[in-house]
Amino acid sequence: MHQQNIDTRPTRLLQLSNDDGQPMVKLVHTAGINVENLPYVTLSHCWGQTLQARLTTDLVDDHTLGISWKHLTSTFQDAIVISLKLGMYYIWIDALCIIQDDEEDWSREAVRMTGVYLNSYLNISADASCDGAGGLFRWRNPIACQSFIVPHWKGDSQRCASIFYTDRWFRDIQSSPLSKRAWTVQEMFLAPRVLHFAAEVVHWECMELCTTESLPTLFNIIPESDSIILKSSLRHDLPEQDKARVLYDAWYQLVIAYSSGTLTFTSDRIIAIAGLAGIFCRLLGLSEGDYLCGIWRPQLEHDLMWKRSGPCWASHHTRLSDLPSWSRLSMCAETWICSGWIWGQREDDDLTTAEVVHASTTPVQTAFRLVSSGKVALQVFLCQCTIHRKDYAHLDRDYMRRMIPPYSGEYNYGYSMDLDGSTLREEEHFEICTDDDGDQLVNKTVYLMLGRARDPECDKSVARIEGREP
Repeated sequence: MHQQNIDTRPTRLLQLSNDDGQPMVKLVHTAGINVENLPYVTLSHCWGQTLQARLTTDLVDDHTLGISWKHLTSTFQDAIVISLKLGMYYIWIDALCIIQDDEEDWSREAVRMTGVYLNSYLNISADASCDGAGGLFRWRNPIACQSFIVPHWKGDSQRCASIFYTDRWFRDIQSSPLSKRAWTVQEMFLAPRVLHFAAEVVHWECMELCTTESLPTLFNIIPESDSIILKSSLRHDLPEQDKARVLYDAWYQLVIAYSSGTLTFTSDRIIAIAGLAGIFCRLLGLSEGDYLCGIWRPQLEHDLMWKRSGPCWASHHTRLSDLPSWSRLSMCAETWICSGWIWGQREDDDLTTAEVVHASTTPVQTAFRLVSSGKVALQVFLCQCTIHRKDYAHLDRDYMRRMIPPYSGEYNYGYSMDLDGSTLREEEHFEICTDDDGDQLVNKTVYLMLGRARDPECDKSVARIEGREP
């Protein structure tokens, strides 16, 4: 990943020393030191409701003289101790290296964040802590965390097998408190190495493998899964015929994970993934103009077929008015898109469901950051239909218990659709997941855009319908 020519280094770092037992910490400006080959680590952490240890304008001069150890959170203290034990004497922590009450400084540093993580030596990840008081270290029984060896015979040969908990990565990393923070999706993926401090064990992740302290020699502890995003997606030695598929797959999974995370400021929705977008743009051989608020121009027909995840009766989510409504990033909610569909049309496929007439955004700064407007014009197949509420009260209770939400003894409703003289039922033929109140569509004429994609594994046509009220 370091071959991406992202030359930006941190503006500020924390310099560490341990001369008299207790670590010494002070803020340094990198303009005054040679940082070209200076190894430093970064920290991914949850801020929590209040983070006491922050860099503010009035503290900059004081912090360059030294930062009191007792004023640092447990997570910051532990990260500094780990850095020193690894022989690393510089660390970048967002709360202490970006001036938190200076909007201009934050905006300037946010642009540099891609290079900060890409050029780091290691990222320390406080996965199990929901705030700064959680720290990285835990009391535990280390024996209970280890795998164990079972001897067995295969034919005339005696062999050994390791038994370990295969779901630990999902539980410790992908379902951790830190995974709920949207910014960390970019931080984890950009850093060349990540040291995960989970609730019971320490995990390791790099461009070659993911492993754990209980099985340090095992090549990969992670079971095959489409929901697990590996750094190996960014390796430069990917076969050319697989490159686009692997990269697009990784991008879709990253954005799905990103959409489920939370942001303190919704205005960061597009900024907090800008670094990833820039890297993938280069790896895919695309220009900045091919990135349209989370959507890639070569994949436009496919990328428009996203939906909000979760049940349709869930509470309404914030829609960002300054981003195009057709962009997944405009919805402050978990979104989903199938990542296994074919990328583009096959040469022998003469069925085209959409032709892109025009697609563009007007960036405020770069294409990967804020935009002032966006427009997509498509020539597509449309069908006209009318959507109705459907009363399920006549159905038996056993059936209703299998419905979502759970049957409460009251009427439950779904949708039916009148389409070209036929009536389709939601639970059998289609699904509706509206951005807002579904009642806006009831008993009105709606025009649906027909989209088509193919699963490359089984090579069977799959159709999806996405609608918007005109």
